Amino acid sequence: MKRDAVPGPAGLERLIEALRVLPGVGPRSAQRMAYYLLQHDRAGAEALGVSLAEALRAVRHCTRCNNFTEEEICTLCRSPRRDASLLCVVETPADLSMVEQTLSYSGMYFVLMGRLSPLDGVGPRDIGLDRLLARASDGTVQEKMGALSAGMGLPAGLKLPF
Repeated sequence: MKRDAVPGPAGLERLIEALRVLPGVGPRSAQRMAYYLLQHDRAGAEALGVSLAEALRAVRHCTRCNNFTEEEICTLCRSPRRDASLLCVVETPADLSMVEQTLSYSGMYFVLMGRLSPLDGVGPRDIGLDRLLARASDGTVQEKMGALSAGMGLPAGLKLPF
């Protein structure tokens, strides 16, 4: 005979569901995290909530490179030390961070914020391909490269014009 789980407080259930939006977090992991935060680290839970709310309010996309920033133009794009004639296209801000950690690239970036996925309804406009093409052909950029995964999701036969 199967027993139905006793529903917990609505606030706890909402927290568990909210934690499940994180990649790799299933129902059990979300439940463990929620219990831990509420039972052992309420101050940490409060700090997490405040930080998340602040990030949602303040963080936006750089108008030039599409990376995350709190200003219209990010610090990388404003830096006079960056070579504006070089453009590296990356899928995510995490990819940009990895390239930066190598300390071997001093050009500019464009962050796609994802990959094409027609089956999921993600098309060229959704990843800013139109903005990338305008930037890549603005006359300032002389050398372009892509630091993209093999499964970038470009349709067969479609090549970026660089």
